[in-house]
Amino acid sequence: MRNSGNRPRWGGWLLLILLALGVAAYLRFAALAYSEIGPDQSILTLIAMRFVNGGPLPLAANKSSAGIMNPPLIVYLLALPLRLRPLLSSPILFQAALSLGGVALLAWGSQRLFGRRVAALAALLFAVNPWAVHYSRFLWNPNPIPFFATLLLLALFFFLRPMPAQSAPPPSRNAWLSLALLCLAAITQLHLSGLVLLPTVGLILLLYWRQWPAPSWRGRLWPLLLGLGLALLLYLPFLRFEQAVGFGDLQAVFDALIGGRSGVTGAVAAAETNTASLALVLELADGAAVWGAQSVWPAALPDGFFLTTLLRWLFVASLAWAAGMIAWDARRRQPLSPRQLARGGLLLWVLLPVLFYLRHTVYLQNYYFLYIFPAPFLLVALMVDDWLAALARRNWPTMARQGVMAGVLAVVLAIAAWQFLINQTGLRLLQRGEIGPPQTAAQVTAAISVTSDLLARYPTCDLTILSAGGAAESSPLGLVEAFVYPRRARLLETGRGFVMPASCTLYLVTAPDPLAQAWLDTQATPLAPTIPATNGDWHFYYVGGENAGILPPLASWQNGLQLVQTEVTGAPAANATIQIDLTWLVTETPPPDIHYHFFNHFLDGSGALVTQDDAPAIQTQYWRLGDRLVTRFHLQLPSELPPGPYDIRTGLYIWPDLTRIPLVDSAETTVTIAQFPSATTP
Repeated sequence: MRNSGNRPRWGGWLLLILLALGVAAYLRFAALAYSEIGPDQSILTLIAMRFVNGGPLPLAANKSSAGIMNPPLIVYLLALPLRLRPLLSSPILFQAALSLGGVALLAWGSQRLFGRRVAALAALLFAVNPWAVHYSRFLWNPNPIPFFATLLLLALFFFLRPMPAQSAPPPSRNAWLSLALLCLAAITQLHLSGLVLLPTVGLILLLYWRQWPAPSWRGRLWPLLLGLGLALLLYLPFLRFEQAVGFGDLQAVFDALIGGRSGVTGAVAAAETNTASLALVLELADGAAVWGAQSVWPAALPDGFFLTTLLRWLFVASLAWAAGMIAWDARRRQPLSPRQLARGGLLLWVLLPVLFYLRHTVYLQNYYFLYIFPAPFLLVALMVDDWLAALARRNWPTMARQGVMAGVLAVVLAIAAWQFLINQTGLRLLQRGEIGPPQTAAQVTAAISVTSDLLARYPTCDLTILSAGGAAESSPLGLVEAFVYPRRARLLETGRGFVMPASCTLYLVTAPDPLAQAWLDTQATPLAPTIPATNGDWHFYYVGGENAGILPPLASWQNGLQLVQTEVTGAPAANATIQIDLTWLVTETPPPDIHYHFFNHFLDGSGALVTQDDAPAIQTQYWRLGDRLVTRFHLQLPSELPPGPYDIRTGLYIWPDLTRIPLVDSAETTVTIAQFPSATTP
């Protein structure tokens, strides 16, 4: 049922819908070269590209900050554009298109359900919301959620939509329930915080069960079973992964929800009660604090922040208005309409997650609640539409009535204009370099292009990347590996060491590293061009791979690793730091799926451990036969250090079972690399 107040000037509302879509497209697609590429973006793109390059179907995505493996749906979504066009820009554009699609879906569905006025206002608020824009402009697990949440909400409303008594439901109506359940499964795969939507959607379906279109229980059951079957099919890869790891990740999620117990990821803190969930939902709704970490951003804006506060109060008022209208319609025993259905569903959609997270065990972030989009915009649009319809029915002079209606609309349009200005200012600052991520898509794209050209010039060389992170999971440049495939690439963490390769390699240095740079300056040939970057230019080097004159081993381990040189800098003293540089020779190729860690122990005269430094230093998967590995470790000594003597011993173990590797022809697992007769006093 559409509001009769929407009939006049439909052309104007259609133009506003088109304006909203145009603004949404501009804010989501402009300056995407500045999209952030950090470790999360890198590993997700890498997994997707490995699949595109012919690898097996991924059963999981990356690991969350809580140590829980994420489901793989985000990887499948990113693989779609990469399959069509294997460029880094493809998934970034795809994410922006998904966000724009959410705005378009809201406009289309709202127009069908509530009329063009609601569609125009809701789409405009969604188009310019700063948080909706922010999460549309880079790759991350939860970022596609608003698209699927919009589709889920609309599917529920179309499935439960009341029909006139004389009208038969269309045959396709049951399919909306199946689509809703599929979208629900997608949201919970993209971020496990979306699990709160399970009881939310269940309660909506239960409260409005009389609106299910089929006349019999059998007719009502089949779309439910079909939707559950599709959801299960979407979850099958992750369930296979969880079965292989004993369902540890799902158990960890349960432990986090319960709190105050020892779970599979260790002890879980007791649940705390606070209103952080409410504050974060309000923040998402009004777009506040999107510029909080960038002090230059609010300084570049005019004095209009009261409009953000006004939108927050409009959102709060829309919740109260919806609750009041539900009570009023129930008192008058009005038959259920699409508008009443939407009010009840939207109230549950916003309030249940807030109530669910009033007690929680983790530090909440606003992206935990991205699934509330687009409910705030639809609630505000419905309330404003109700007000305008009520004003249109007032027996006031025409000019007075139209003036008040224009004033109400002017407030909403002023808020939308203010939020557009916030986004536009951010884009301008981004393009001027005054704000922005440490590493952008443009920089990484340039690195991939130059690297590919250089590898074509040196067809026998592989690639070595020196960056802030020595593994695919932690390096912001891990994705380069997949874009230069089938050429091999390895990742080294700055400050932990470097590789003197047995065969030629191209070094890409993206962060300062005095240890590696000193060697490259004497042993490598600089290559052009360099890549301009935010924190210093990126440089390329050619290393020929000659390892002549290798010293005899000081110690040999049974895994084929030999220690050939040691350098210990510093002396034992309270609060002192001892630096250890070790050079190793790889004489055997490590077995696949084996991960070695180096350990360095600082021991007192009785053999008791005082301090240590353990790390993979250079990931085992990057060791090549004949390579020399140069590793650097630091021993931080305690504030109280009695007189010596002290020893430093080094060795290796297998991670994660901590099995030490014995020396060749010996039961020992460590070798002494430094001895000190005593400690100096501070």
